[in-house]
Amino acid sequence: MDSLGSSPTAVYDPLAVAVLAYRRPEHLERTLESLGKARQFDSCVLRIVIDGPKDASVQEDVTRCLAIAKKFKDAYTGRARQIEISTRRENQGLSASVKSTTSSLCKAYGHAVILEDDLLVAAGFLEYVQEALAKYAADENVFQISGHSHDSFGGLASFVRLTTSWGWAIWADRWDNFCTFESQHSQELDALNQTKNFNFGNAYPYDLLVKLQSRGMIDSWAIGIHQYAHAKGLVSIFPPESLIANIGFDGSGEHCGQLTLRNDHLTRESVSLPKTVAVDEERERSIQRKLRGFLGTEYYKKRFAMAARIAWHDLRAVLRSVREPKLELGEPDD
Repeated sequence: MDSLGSSPTAVYDPLAVAVLAYRRPEHLERTLESLGKARQFDSCVLRIVIDGPKDASVQEDVTRCLAIAKKFKDAYTGRARQIEISTRRENQGLSASVKSTTSSLCKAYGHAVILEDDLLVAAGFLEYVQEALAKYAADENVFQISGHSHDSFGGLASFVRLTTSWGWAIWADRWDNFCTFESQHSQELDALNQTKNFNFGNAYPYDLLVKLQSRGMIDSWAIGIHQYAHAKGLVSIFPPESLIANIGFDGSGEHCGQLTLRNDHLTRESVSLPKTVAVDEERERSIQRKLRGFLGTEYYKKRFAMAARIAWHDLRAVLRSVREPKLELGEPDD
């Protein structure tokens, strides 16, 4: 393992947590219930953010989300440091919501813990995040704390050259660095997507996600942080067993349909953290094997599906341009 240094400890209390919700009341209810049962919930400042409806067809579900958030607040007031509910009149979208909420919490508390409304948390999730925030606060090589684990590895948590969007935490300085870099170096980020390393050892087609994003076919904040972490050579810490279960791959999500490749097992154990920050290459290979699937089948299935979407999008764009009448210049009036 390549040593990247170690860090002194700090204190992260209260723990600033956000749950981002939109039109999935049943999922939100389960997520909040799991969060309320987690150890260290009593140290949380919780913000439940409910995005506004895109149109009238989802207004009822958004209203139900608000009712569930209020019910949870009434039941758990006094068990957490603070519970607040933030609603938006208009639909901001997941990407913008993640960015604005993370920026707001980081400015107010120096860190942020971000959950979406389809993520169940293990009993030890908050405890693990709080300890990791404190332990690695001074080491800017550590970009993100992941609650999700793709594999079951055993032992300590591991540092991996990968990012996550399923239950994570970040420090304000690292988030600010990302936002600054993204705004000033977007062209550099777009040029970083042609290497095997960018695709995490050809375990996931991040390069095609970039193409989907650039064409406006997806609205992803997650591909941006992956590009940034790759550009800067940063690592994230992953638990040996997953502390997050994603229940959103039932067709109810905005950007995802059915999925079979995921880790639904939630560990009940506390997570031990490594004393020093070092890339665990054995753990990286374990995650890569899990993401690729048998003989790379999962990787190539995703790659084919994304490439087909891009090709169809580009073909339609060509056909539209051919069908559009060209404006012919006539003679100027006398």
